[in-house]
Amino acid sequence: MSKIAKEFGIEDALNALGIKEVNEGTSTGSTNFGTGDILS
Repeated sequence: MSKIAKEFGIEDALNALGIKEVNEGTSTGSTNFGTGDILS
């Protein structure tokens, strides 16, 4: 995370909102991506 983002407190804000690096709830309507392999 960039220095500006850390100084702004963006990490704390995202944590407070419960936002994670990987959104395991994403889907195409028939497949939930949270159940498969993580691609990076």
